[in-house]
Amino acid sequence: MKKRFLMFLVIFPALSYGQTQTRNDAGIQGNAGATSGFFETNSPVNYPAGAFSWWHLLDVRHSYPENNFAMQFAGSFYDQNLYFRKTVNSPTQSWSKVLLETGGKVGIGTDTPNQKLTVMGGIGFEHNSSDKKLYSPIDGTLEWMTHEAAYKPGFAISHQGQQRVYLSINGDSYLNGGKVGIGTTAPQELLELKSSTPVQSFHMPGVASYKLGINSNGKFKIAGMDNSFGGHAGSFEGSNVQLLVMDRNGNVSIGTESTPEKLSVKGKIRAHEIKVEMANWPDYVFEHDYKILGLNELDAYIKANKHLPEMPSAKEAEANGIALGELVKLQQKKIEELTLHLIEKDKQIVKETEVNVLQGNKISAMQKEFLQLKQLILKTKKKK
Repeated sequence: MKKRFLMFLVIFPALSYGQTQTRNDAGIQGNAGATSGFFETNSPVNYPAGAFSWWHLLDVRHSYPENNFAMQFAGSFYDQNLYFRKTVNSPTQSWSKVLLETGGKVGIGTDTPNQKLTVMGGIGFEHNSSDKKLYSPIDGTLEWMTHEAAYKPGFAISHQGQQRVYLSINGDSYLNGGKVGIGTTAPQELLELKSSTPVQSFHMPGVASYKLGINSNGKFKIAGMDNSFGGHAGSFEGSNVQLLVMDRNGNVSIGTESTPEKLSVKGKIRAHEIKVEMANWPDYVFEHDYKILGLNELDAYIKANKHLPEMPSAKEAEANGIALGELVKLQQKKIEELTLHLIEKDKQIVKETEVNVLQGNKISAMQKEFLQLKQLILKTKKKK
């Protein structure tokens, strides 16, 4: 039957060539002048919605002119679209688009498909009346249904009510009310996993994209994929207090908010050893051309500032903290300067000791000479 109809469509234009007539209204019936044939119009009435300007019409009518039963094809002069209808005794019977538009897109229930297949309305597929169904009504729900006493969705997506997404495939998964369960039908949290097999990793994309898991080397990793949550790559919280924060710059804060330092700790730290990498260690103090501040100048500076030169004051230390590496370097510098002062003082003491010894020897010699002179005077007096 289909082959005969197609053959008719091919042969009929040839038979009717040169017999195209003008008819503006595609809905008139036989007793109003309608006949079978080919027609054209530039004032279309009862043509497909939105029709204007020049249109073709192929009209195959019932032999009885008092009714309005006809099979009609219509199309604009200016595109490749083809429309079909059976009037069923109604001049305003709606038209259906039956030909692919330019670009290979098919529309069902629409004249403007924007995909390869666009359906305006619901879609349904059934294996049989008591088996499986695929159904998409116009409210946006999508359901794959199986028959279990009553039709039950094996998978459903809906924008209404609490049951937004539902999976029931051998009891593996169930999503409901914004909560996601994997391996459980009653999730209590937004994401709940239940499995006897260890899970290697999770990837949570979206507004806050994270990766959490254990890699093939057995290393635990938390990876932030964007700048969400203030740019934090991850954080651990307890009782609404941030215990540990890792930001996107690789900075870690413990017991405090994120800071510009690589590691910030609010509290005490215990360690067996801490190594600080240093540069410009103050061995230059022992160079021969290093100018050390004199003790008199140092005394004046201490009286004026109440701390050693270059060292932070108590106020600065309390306000800004202490850079441990820089402080150790400054302390080493002051120790080396103090060592130079001690060496210089020791030299002075040695020199003064030598002078004192010389002076002592001179005094002893003078005392000896004085005694000798005294004895000589006494002997002289006795002779007289």
